[in-house]
Amino acid sequence: MCSVRRVTSVTLVTLLALAGPQLGFRADAAPGPARGVHESAAHRPAAGKPHPKKLTAKQRYYKFHPRLVRAARTAVNQRGDRYQWGAEGPRRFDCSGLVYYAYRKAGFQHLPRTSRQQYHHVRLIKKSQLRRGDLMFFRSHGRVYHVAVFLYWHGGRRVFIHSPNTKGRVRKAVPWNNDWRAGTLRPSHKRHQKQHG
Repeated sequence: MCSVRRVTSVTLVTLLALAGPQLGFRADAAPGPARGVHESAAHRPAAGKPHPKKLTAKQRYYKFHPRLVRAARTAVNQRGDRYQWGAEGPRRFDCSGLVYYAYRKAGFQHLPRTSRQQYHHVRLIKKSQLRRGDLMFFRSHGRVYHVAVFLYWHGGRRVFIHSPNTKGRVRKAVPWNNDWRAGTLRPSHKRHQKQHG
């Protein structure tokens, strides 16, 4: 009986070895799912996995320009502090002193101290391109005399925060005339694409 079983098993292995290549079967292959099925399953997305949400324009700006957003927030946090000519914080400011304090807190260590120096340091942009954390430079007879931090649009008007004058405190306001120019510390569009491309 044992000899019959041994012969039968040997015969079966021999037949598989001879017929296997024609049938696409390997005698030594481990059992399991077909290769094609296994690979397709590996590339199949997980069931129920949500697609990533697209960021809004505001969320993208906050993501790519966190230092400017931080500078604007710092300036807003100083609201109510008194004006003092030549002061740069932490509780009294002149206009450029507030900008100098807020932006250095946000990591802009090379920003100059006075409004005219700051004007020549930034990249000038169109007024329509203002975004949170950009700067507004007010002029008289072509000379810069005041600087403010742009925050947002409200009712079609630009809202900024600044340290106004000896009789005022740090507060939000809107432009009192149109003789001002916009500037930013954002990198240029081409440079931004190179950094994040």
